[in-house]
Amino acid sequence: MTRLQEVNNQEFLKELQKRVKTNQIPEKEVAKVLAKAEAEAEAWKKDYELAAQDVARNKEAEEWDNLEESNN
Repeated sequence: MTRLQEVNNQEFLKELQKRVKTNQIPEKEVAKVLAKAEAEAEAWKKDYELAAQDVARNKEAEEWDNLEESNN
């Protein structure tokens, strides 16, 4: 499995800004990519929150099952 390398955000943003200023990357393209990344981050956050809720529900259901079994 490959590891993702951490990128220094400040260096990345400076390089990106430099490339936009020198017309190596169109500003519209950068805006489009950043908007897409933000939308994906929001979707991941929502999915993570839903998964956490599922874990909590499963744990609670398991505790109820154990309680019912111990009462029988």
